[in-house]
Amino acid sequence: MTSQLLLPSLAEIDYVGKAMAVSSPLKPADFPGWEASLKSHGPKLTSALTVNRQRQNDCNADSAGTGSEARQYFVEGKITEKARTYLYNACEYVTSPGNVGRDQGTSIPSAVIVQTEGIKSLGVKAGMPLESDYPYGTYERSSSRFAERAKGAVMQDVFISEHGPAPSIDELPLHCAVGGIVHFGVFWGVRFATQTIEGKRYKVWASTSNGGGGHALEIVTCKWLENQWWPVVWNSHGDGEILMPREIYTTYARKQFGPFGGYAIRPDKPVERFHDRRQSGGGYV
Repeated sequence: MTSQLLLPSLAEIDYVGKAMAVSSPLKPADFPGWEASLKSHGPKLTSALTVNRQRQNDCNADSAGTGSEARQYFVEGKITEKARTYLYNACEYVTSPGNVGRDQGTSIPSAVIVQTEGIKSLGVKAGMPLESDYPYGTYERSSSRFAERAKGAVMQDVFISEHGPAPSIDELPLHCAVGGIVHFGVFWGVRFATQTIEGKRYKVWASTSNGGGGHALEIVTCKWLENQWWPVVWNSHGDGEILMPREIYTTYARKQFGPFGGYAIRPDKPVERFHDRRQSGGGYV
């Protein structure tokens, strides 16, 4: 199993920073009953998500693909699997066409760029193809071959309207309640523990690390356990969900998941979508 995440260049950090689009902060008063909505939606989402095991240094693409599917489930109530291999090659390409085929990992900002604006130099729009159209493992070693495939790929909506800094631990649950996720990277020398919480065994994030290589992951929702919200992390090492304690999330978020980076991403029209879901009894309209 491989796991490699590249440190972003200053140019990538600056580019994504200037392109961030975030409206005014979410106000709990605009979303009456959001806690109950999240308590219902979160477990349904984690049951619907696929547990993946990466076979290349494509953790960034795999986690971002999971994030796109989590947002689709919130907006449409279904998941159509997205092409991680496309996103991996695309992230390589937007950083530098010469990186295509090296299988050396990519950076957190590159996945944000591909999902929010596509590949401008190729005229390829934002989004990801379906996995069925662009299967995992069809990784291109040639930038010219990838460019040819990318231009012909049919892009699917990845439901991004706003992206910006990672929210605080207190802001995170409401962000998740309106379909938001956090795409982030960390040093991967972390430890985990198995804990029984409310009668169920969970894998729980137990430490932070300042070394050991980088790995990309996705916070896909929050889960209400023991009278508190726990961030739910989705991993591409065959784990599925991992619970992250509030204090560990806070340690990462205070430095915006540096040096790899972390970004809040959410669909459009949060207030309208939330009230539409309430009117339909929690369904999808």
